[in-house]
Amino acid sequence: MEKKFLQNIGQEQKKTMMYANAGFPDYIAFRKNENNGAMNFNVVLIESKKNGYLDPEEKKKCNWLIKNKIVNAVFIAKKSKQGGIEYTKLKYEG
Repeated sequence: MEKKFLQNIGQEQKKTMMYANAGFPDYIAFRKNENNGAMNFNVVLIESKKNGYLDPEEKKKCNWLIKNKIVNAVFIAKKSKQGGIEYTKLKYEG
């Protein structure tokens, strides 16, 4: 599901992308899901890092957000060698 979500970010999902000038996370993306009348949201955080690694404080925040089911996933974005953007999904460390 995350792979399809990332593919759609640049298209119609661009409307649901939120960003600010500074702070954590760099981007928040969400998609509304409706199942049997109940409305839910898939929430994904995207943090941009030159080296592709979160610092310990950011990692702690991400693990807490995933553990408490506030977000569905956290992705770390870094520039790839080919010039594009490479996304790595953070593995929950509980």
